[in-house]
Amino acid sequence: MEKSGVLSDKVLGGRVFVLSAKMFVETVKMLGASISQPAADALFWNMGHRYGLALGNKLKEKSPDEGIMLLS
Repeated sequence: MEKSGVLSDKVLGGRVFVLSAKMFVETVKMLGASISQPAADALFWNMGHRYGLALGNKLKEKSPDEGIMLLS
């Protein structure tokens, strides 16, 4: 859905995901300036992997409707 030139998704809050992705990219770049870029990439990959596993485990216990609300 598009309103006033901004793409958004009512159910999953697509605009929030886009803003989070931009912030994530900037954070990786800034961290890469202070440590090596491969180390920054590995650190954030590990954090994302752990978050994804924890979220997946939470979603197993929820109904589909509760899962969508948890993700939004």
